[in-house]
Amino acid sequence: MMQLKGSAKITNGTQEYPVLVVFDVELGRCLISETSETSSGGFFKFWLGVSGDLFLKELKLSGGRQLYSDLAGPFFFFSSVESTSFRDEEVSQCGVATALGVKDVSEEIDEIEIKPYSSEILLNVDGSSLSDGSEILFHCAPRRKMDFTVKLDGEEVRVHTFDHGTSLSKYVRCHSSRLQLVDYLKEMDIALSLLLGRRVFWHFYRNESEIRVNLAKPGQALSNGMLVSDASSYRVIFERLLSHPLCLQRYFLIEAFSNPRPLEVRLLNAFVYLEFLSATSSLDKGVVSERLEISRDSADVIVRVRNEMIHKGLGVLEALKKARHALSSNRRKESLEVIDKILESESPSANFYGALMHACSRALVSEVGGDKDLVSKKVEFVF
Repeated sequence: MMQLKGSAKITNGTQEYPVLVVFDVELGRCLISETSETSSGGFFKFWLGVSGDLFLKELKLSGGRQLYSDLAGPFFFFSSVESTSFRDEEVSQCGVATALGVKDVSEEIDEIEIKPYSSEILLNVDGSSLSDGSEILFHCAPRRKMDFTVKLDGEEVRVHTFDHGTSLSKYVRCHSSRLQLVDYLKEMDIALSLLLGRRVFWHFYRNESEIRVNLAKPGQALSNGMLVSDASSYRVIFERLLSHPLCLQRYFLIEAFSNPRPLEVRLLNAFVYLEFLSATSSLDKGVVSERLEISRDSADVIVRVRNEMIHKGLGVLEALKKARHALSSNRRKESLEVIDKILESESPSANFYGALMHACSRALVSEVGGDKDLVSKKVEFVF
């Protein structure tokens, strides 16, 4: 768990109290609690009713080097927990508790959570400069080992993961000795999300001895798997994704890959992505066939399922069956063969989704000048 602990003085502009501070980065929480210097009782009761903006003065967080900020905020009061001491007699009757020396008296914890209006907290590192250049740590549980260097505006940027079991094993680090990577944060976020097939989330940005902490809980995300299967191709594809013009449509593809909501939500994002590719508010099978480089019959199935889901509010399986009925009535033999292969698969809904993601992934790799055959097949039937 990534936590930064320290002390500060919390103030609303008229009163201030010394407090203990915990930044729980992975849960996106800032917790404050009483210190021995805080007058008993008055602190907690006061902050339960406080309103207006709150600031942390003289914030000091301990780590390998001390992190500090003269004034951080503004924050607002979010929630509180006030506990009272009591004795649990069941604890003393528990053999394991006795063996471990667990006490039967509860610990009193008065805890207040405050949230920043902006999740980005600026901290300085005490002492000499950490190093030249800048770095970004993306929280994304990469699962694959990566270590390569790409060119960004003519300068080298190293991209690498950390060993499993370390505190940073859920992160990908991007480092440059010359560039201020914050200027490329959006591009790197999208390129890395597409390469990993899941939404990533930046937690830390460092420029020499200045560190910005993103104190917001990373959203849950699924993983569609790496965009390309060959590890030796990660560098080339990532570099080309970075250099390709940033397009809004890619956010929808990332959500199609990794949104943790039901399958239908991911597919709706995929359909919006296709609409961007088609530059229309409705899908045309000819355009879908051309942009995804698939047969017109496969594109016909995609468009029909999309229309059933959007216009009639159907789930994936129901939309597949309705589309099949329409194709059968219209005697569209070739398209019917495509949809029958999906319906005959072990999981038709998941296979339709997987086949569409496979086609979108191949089209994306092809669009940035890569070899689309590097995209591995993850489902039984693909378009």
